[in-house]
Amino acid sequence: MHIGEAKRLRKGPLNGTRNICLSCKEEKKDCPLTLGIDDKNIDQIYDIIFSRIDQQITTLIDTSKKPFWAKRFLGNPNYELKFIHLIRDPRAYVRRLRLRHRSLIGRLRVRIQMARDVPRLARNFMLRNASAVYTYRWLRENQDINRFLSQSGLQATVVTYHDLAKYTAQELRRVTEAVGLPYEPTQLAYWNFKHHGTQKKEYEWVKKEKTDYFDLRWQDFLSSRTIKEIHNNRHINQYLDEHGIHFGEEGLTQISKGHESS
Repeated sequence: MHIGEAKRLRKGPLNGTRNICLSCKEEKKDCPLTLGIDDKNIDQIYDIIFSRIDQQITTLIDTSKKPFWAKRFLGNPNYELKFIHLIRDPRAYVRRLRLRHRSLIGRLRVRIQMARDVPRLARNFMLRNASAVYTYRWLRENQDINRFLSQSGLQATVVTYHDLAKYTAQELRRVTEAVGLPYEPTQLAYWNFKHHGTQKKEYEWVKKEKTDYFDLRWQDFLSSRTIKEIHNNRHINQYLDEHGIHFGEEGLTQISKGHESS
């Protein structure tokens, strides 16, 4: 069962008028899975949710993306933890942050945060253009995930957004089998199932139209110069090489030409 980004429940399911569950918000009701979960009982979140769902369901899909969240549950004997490292294209990431931090104050906050995290590069973060700073932030976030996995002695299945969107059946089979779940073709028509938890409302039209969609808006949003700088960034390419990933025309991929399947 999909439960969205469970880490967001640390502040409770309601934040002003925001409901943590998109499906239940549209139905104008409280989510039966997450009702009452907040910072006081967040460490029991999986126990609580399992107590509220069909006993035949054995697996929860938590799409939280931060290592600090995963660390809270390491060593819990009640659960077998499996990790998927889903890697977004840095060009799409830069576009997202440029849209999110439009104000001068917002951009300055990112620079200050990066300078605090990596003091030896503080001068670079304060002087370089915003896209360069966001590119390094993409790198640092992914390195932090790898560092967490390595230090914890954990394994993760790596998949890129591009490959999952373009070769969905092939990659979904690989990922589900890697984490010990049976692959079912009905998963491809995910819109036929109700999903609780956080979901991006801007992509609801995809489910309603029951279609496939691969977001390439970064191609029109970023300048050719910025795209080239990200593509040629030696630190980015070194990281990708270490993980068997390379830049494709439309995104990061682990799949070599001639090995694609539908």
